[in-house]
Amino acid sequence: EYMGRPKGFAFVTYMFPEHAVKAFAEVDGQVFQGRMLHVLPSTIKKEEAESSDSAGSSSYKKQKASKDKANSLSSHNWNTLFMGTNAVADAVAHKYNATKSQVLDHE
Repeated sequence: EYMGRPKGFAFVTYMFPEHAVKAFAEVDGQVFQGRMLHVLPSTIKKEEAESSDSAGSSSYKKQKASKDKANSLSSHNWNTLFMGTNAVADAVAHKYNATKSQVLDHE
């Protein structure tokens, strides 16, 4: 039954695969705000094989972007030890029992 409301879509990324499996099992079919949730695993789109003609006419930027996009899924491309500036300031403030503003104050 169509109620005049648009479909809602969401893409969720989990750090641990087992959390994704658990959410998939627990959330699929649940009702949220009067709507049934249907959870589907994502799939990687297979890029069509480019012929040598189209590869020659493509610009360098487009070729590099498609190569970077394909390589972005590899886990060794992401720095798992990266911490944003806010996370660092929060951690330092917590360690020294100070407020974040005290940590960031330059005086």
